[in-house]
Amino acid sequence: MGRNYDMFYWLKQEATSFFTHPTGSYMSLGQSDIFVGREDGVNERGLGVAMSGITSYFEPGVSFWISLRYILDKFCDVEHAVDYLEEVKL
Repeated sequence: MGRNYDMFYWLKQEATSFFTHPTGSYMSLGQSDIFVGREDGVNERGLGVAMSGITSYFEPGVSFWISLRYILDKFCDVEHAVDYLEEVKL
């Protein structure tokens, strides 16, 4: 999986790579330019996930950035990650 951070140069300081090892969850490596969550990543089980696109509206529910981090922490395969995304209100 590859990612091109085609962002404004002045945002470079905000684009960060993260290695997380939460207790009771999978380790993961991911990138983000936001305070919380992830824009992409891969966990120790090989599950990779990425988001693409920007919405111009906000509705009640879980943001995809938070869901992406949760998927990396909790799931080991695509099937379970998709099941989660189909159940949660994004």
